[in-house]
Amino acid sequence: MTLAFAIILLTLIGFTVSAVFVFGWAARSAQFRDLNDGAKAVFSPDEPEGRTTDSFPHQPHIQP
Repeated sequence: MTLAFAIILLTLIGFTVSAVFVFGWAARSAQFRDLNDGAKAVFSPDEPEGRTTDSFPHQPHIQP
C-alpha cells in the first residue's frame, strides 16, 4: 500500500511541477497578453463572431 501511495504522490508532484513550468513558459512568451484577439482568431469571415453557423449532419440549423 505504501508503494502505491508513493507512486501516486510522485505522479502528482510531477504534474504540479510540469504545470508550473508550462505556466511560466506561457507567461514569458507573452501568451497571456491579448486574450481577446486569440479568442477571435478561430472565426473566419464566413463564420462571424457571435452567430451560430454549425449544426449536426442531417439536423436543421437552429438560431438562438
